Amino acid sequence: MNGAGDRVPASGVAGRQLLDLFSAMPCALAAWQYGSSLRDDYSPGHSDIDILLAVQDTTPTPVLLTCAEAMRARLPEVEVTVLKHCEIKEGLHPGWSRHFFVNVARSGIHLYGPDLLAHLPRPSLAEARARLTQLCQRARLVVINSTKTHERAFWLNKYQQWVPLCLMELLDLNGMPEDRLRVAHQTFSTRFPQLGASIEYPYPDFAELHEYLEKLLVWLDERHSLFERALTEKKEAAW
Repeated sequence: MNGAGDRVPASGVAGRQLLDLFSAMPCALAAWQYGSSLRDDYSPGHSDIDILLAVQDTTPTPVLLTCAEAMRARLPEVEVTVLKHCEIKEGLHPGWSRHFFVNVARSGIHLYGPDLLAHLPRPSLAEARARLTQLCQRARLVVINSTKTHERAFWLNKYQQWVPLCLMELLDLNGMPEDRLRVAHQTFSTRFPQLGASIEYPYPDFAELHEYLEKLLVWLDERHSLFERALTEKKEAAW
């Protein structure tokens, strides 16, 4: 439970408008604002205000719905992700890897409650590779099975976010963080020109995206030591 000493004053326009609302939510543990609303590329009326809300583990879904609706009533452009405390402790997020929490902690604003992200374990190279492999497997399944052709548009839409997030995770593991999803490909290509594979973003074709993922995995395995060295240097610098 939140004590008076645990509460962190809100920063940013969204935070100031939502702080009283968080305080009135019995289920609310902590909250963060992140994403483009904190950057120069924020476009009022077009960009979302991304909020991560941590709630108590026993909170029922109808209560979560009420909380989300109350936030949107206060700020219609709010896009709220609600996670339970146990999910945050385990580094679980739908559609994202553990890197989501690293990204929020580094580039976001802690609005309310105890900072539950402060001491979470960072993602590993093995996790990043496993996530890429899973995305590649799903893409392969859809591409090679004609009965699933109708699914291509659905998965292509999902991958427009998931693949850049993987690239952002790899960049972070290599010591070159990138928090802007829309330029993840450009930053990755600049940092690793030796990849020798490129793709237009947003992705126009699912089969082409699958081919890119296959090449990316091969490249990652061939340059495993590149990332291991960067992680070792990061640990030594922290010491």
